[in-house]
Amino acid sequence: MQYFSSSMMKNRNQVGSFSRSTATMVRAGLAAACLIGLLALTLSRASAQDRAALRVACEADYRRVCASVRPGGGRILACLNDNLASLSEPCKQVVAGRNTKDR
Repeated sequence: MQYFSSSMMKNRNQVGSFSRSTATMVRAGLAAACLIGLLALTLSRASAQDRAALRVACEADYRRVCASVRPGGGRILACLNDNLASLSEPCKQVVAGRNTKDR
């Protein structure tokens, strides 16, 4: 009983319709894409945790000092930075920590 045709046996260096080197390159590209996706997911989770810490520590300061600032585009953080001297100590620490991370 013969399971493989003679043409399949001649092309041992091929995977499907790709050469073995092309298939290896595709696998390497997919592995790199997965790694980049995992890195982006990890960074976005850390960023979300930073935003949550900022919100908890600075909510009262935001309402007191930056209530007129429209959210988005980093305007709230810029307002908090501009008014750092008048912020509560926990908020100062979180804002200062974000400033050192951004550098």
